[in-house]
Amino acid sequence: MLWFWTKEYDRISKSEGWAIFNADGIMKIQKIDDTTEIEQSENLPRNSVRKFKSDHSALKFVVNKAKQGSEMHILALYLDGKENLSSKRFP
Repeated sequence: MLWFWTKEYDRISKSEGWAIFNADGIMKIQKIDDTTEIEQSENLPRNSVRKFKSDHSALKFVVNKAKQGSEMHILALYLDGKENLSSKRFP
């Protein structure tokens, strides 16, 4: 993940039921498939993490939050579809 997508942003996005994943070197907003793992690792109540039906519905959620002015969600939309440079090695 790029340096400006912080661990805190990652934790918050996962608690909302989505995250930015590396999909063949491209960063993509996608739904969390197994929310139980997130709930356990973050000590969240069972069934507290939103469960999206599809990656598209997760993306719509992020778009709506960005429209409301959330800087984290705006950044997520900016990163979606960009090349994941953290997986590259530079000389």
